[in-house]
Amino acid sequence: MKITFKLEIKANKKDIWEMYTNIDKRKIWEENLIDIHLDKGFQKDSKGTFELKGMPKMNMEIVEIEEFSKIVDVTNALFGKIYFKLEIIEENEKTFIKHSAEVEESVPMQILLGIFSGTPEAMGKMKTYVESK
Repeated sequence: MKITFKLEIKANKKDIWEMYTNIDKRKIWEENLIDIHLDKGFQKDSKGTFELKGMPKMNMEIVEIEEFSKIVDVTNALFGKIYFKLEIIEENEKTFIKHSAEVEESVPMQILLGIFSGTPEAMGKMKTYVESK
């Protein structure tokens, strides 16, 4: 099961990428983020933890990364694996950010919706911040 949200953004890929990989800037748009620790930084096979407000620390691993284009990480939650995909896409001379969350089919839809519920608002905050630069 997968949920995706895509939003046009008037910014260059480098500025958007920094909003994903610079933890201080990420906290601007992902307001519930307390911290991310990765053993190798933002690169493939990097493992670490992330912590959101009101939640325990969770393990994560970056399983795919393409600079200025895509980050895919996996988290092992109590109910199964969650894949998060953050993408920067250029189509028809426009730039978009696209965020997806995917879980195993056995996970109830309500859990996936809960995981993803704040994503459109967070993406809007990123868009506002980057476009105001």
